[in-house]
Amino acid sequence: MSRAKNFEKAYHAALSKLKQKAEWGRFAKQYPELVPQGSSDYFQQLHSQYLNNVEKTAQAEFKMIMEQNQLEPALDRLDSLEADAKSKAATETEVPVCVRMQPQAVDTAVLAASLDAVKERKQALQEQLEQIRVRNSALEAEVTQLRQEAKQRTDASADIDFMTKAVNTLSKELNPKKLQQLEKLSARFATGPTQLTLTVESST
Repeated sequence: MSRAKNFEKAYHAALSKLKQKAEWGRFAKQYPELVPQGSSDYFQQLHSQYLNNVEKTAQAEFKMIMEQNQLEPALDRLDSLEADAKSKAATETEVPVCVRMQPQAVDTAVLAASLDAVKERKQALQEQLEQIRVRNSALEAEVTQLRQEAKQRTDASADIDFMTKAVNTLSKELNPKKLQQLEKLSARFATGPTQLTLTVESST
């Protein structure tokens, strides 16, 4: 049965139930003071006419509402759409296939992705380690050079001190001419602002 027919059927059932609840026996029992004694037949006839008028008025209003809002065509279109949907669902033969990977394939794919990530991380760490090694080598070479320069300066300072003492010792025994020659010789060992100081004593 169509939706429009079911809607009309439900309306008539509701109207019939309303008339049953408003029947004369219930009305007279509920409002006995409104029914004078000896005139119940007359009032029952009036009550029946009233219910008939209510039913006619309700039916007229229901029909007017159906026509003004075009409920019957709208409900028929809804029935047609539902029938088409059911027909398509019944005639559809294509069944969607759910592609599932085997557990072993999934594990292999995950393991491969993890190994690739590990390899990339390992390569990055190796590059960083190589850079650190290069920097360490450069620092080590610089430290070695500084040590050598410090040792050379220490050796030169010791030589200067030795020559200064030797010249000071010999100056007591040599004449002034040979002393000047030794001073020139010792001056060659001096670096920077270092000056060789000689103490010359006159020989007797």
